[in-house]
Amino acid sequence: SPDRRHQRLLVSDAEYNNGLVRVRYVDADQSGDLTPGGLYIDYQVLNDANADQTFIGAYVNYTVTEDAAGDTTYAMLLENNSAGASALDALLRLNNADADTAVSTGIAIASAAGGITTGISIGGATTDITTTGNEALTITAEGTGDITLFGDADTDVVFSGLTTDITTTGNEALTITAAGTGDITLFGDADTDD
Repeated sequence: SPDRRHQRLLVSDAEYNNGLVRVRYVDADQSGDLTPGGLYIDYQVLNDANADQTFIGAYVNYTVTEDAAGDTTYAMLLENNSAGASALDALLRLNNADADTAVSTGIAIASAAGGITTGISIGGATTDITTTGNEALTITAEGTGDITLFGDADTDVVFSGLTTDITTTGNEALTITAAGTGDITLFGDADTDD
């Protein structure tokens, strides 16, 4: 856990308005070896003989009781209101600090009943998904699931800056199929067609 020796937390203004508790003007000691934080939860699970329990470090139960089509509802909102010259590094950071055990899933999306129309919606980003440290970007569909890519009206998939655009591993065949009466069209550059 972060070292919080000699940390000073000053809350100069707190208010309760419309069911919302807001804390402002948080001042923390800016010593170099500290990690000041607004909200710190140290949740520890002790050794337990049971194997049928679900442990949750932070739980938000959001219930909409008024069904108004014009309302916009979020169970959780992370908003950057920084007015300083330095850019925010990330709105959300997931870090596994356990050197002995890997985390099974970084983000798990599940639907216990009503379904989820869009799992992840990205808008306004310069780069939607990227990897760091020369790591590969892997997309896997489990079981008999398919990986489906939908593009806009003019171009479905664009490859740029790759030595090899599409390849297979493990001596697997590369199959391209046009469904129904669709066609498979290959366009080459000005000097070579294939």
